[in-house]
Amino acid sequence: MLTESSWKEKISKLRQMHQPPDKEKLKQQIIATIKAMATGKVALLLSGGVDSSLIALILHQLNKDFVCYTVGFPDAEDMQAAPKVAKVLGLQHKVIELDLNECHHLFNQVTKLLGEANVVKAGVGAVEWKGFEAIKKDGITKVFGGLGTEEIFAGYERHKLAKDINAECWNGLEGMWDRDLKRDLTLAAHFGIELCAPFLEDEIITLAMAFPGEDKIKDGENKWILRTMAEELGLPKETAWRKKKAAQYGSSVDKAMQRLAKQQGFTSKTEYLKQSLS
Repeated sequence: MLTESSWKEKISKLRQMHQPPDKEKLKQQIIATIKAMATGKVALLLSGGVDSSLIALILHQLNKDFVCYTVGFPDAEDMQAAPKVAKVLGLQHKVIELDLNECHHLFNQVTKLLGEANVVKAGVGAVEWKGFEAIKKDGITKVFGGLGTEEIFAGYERHKLAKDINAECWNGLEGMWDRDLKRDLTLAAHFGIELCAPFLEDEIITLAMAFPGEDKIKDGENKWILRTMAEELGLPKETAWRKKKAAQYGSSVDKAMQRLAKQQGFTSKTEYLKQSLS
């Protein structure tokens, strides 16, 4: 079982490994990893961004049995982008609409389960909770996600500002346990779901981190290597180069949290979440 110490030990070991950058080898390893993971019927949380859309494309090209799920408010960006990807690729796709009252319930559940009033974790967790709930109801117990691409391909603003892009990538990878992994694994365990995060497999991390940081951000565009690779594999240009939207923003869940906090008289989203722990 993955723990914080085993995760940090893994990243420390991978950081000592060195090999020449090889885009074709990386591309084939991503395909091979997804192929090996996709046994039986699987699900994919599809946002319409490059990460999840690339996984969808590869699953489709491999003729795997899978269903895509998108969660958000009706007018949210992900709810506009994901159906376009599903239509172009001819994917089985389920859209799950949220409303304000349901979001209040989700924030309460997620905050209690995680045991902390963290705005980002509650926002992302609410989207995951609703998605996992629908996936489990459909009898699927294995879910793909694009977690990890932001770190190994330099997807955050802090990577643009860093003096050493790859050093920032490694530091971000090490810090993923508390920031992302503990949340996702806790939620998945709650629903009896197995998470598939191909971009966090050892071979893919090592191959991606072989590239110089300067190759990962070009002309102001983050994740240059991943985006160009996605286009080469057949992902539409509009999707491959769509600007990053974190789950809580692409689903408009963060706006809902802000609105609920204001309605209930709290001075911040954190204070609003804290009521779930009292």
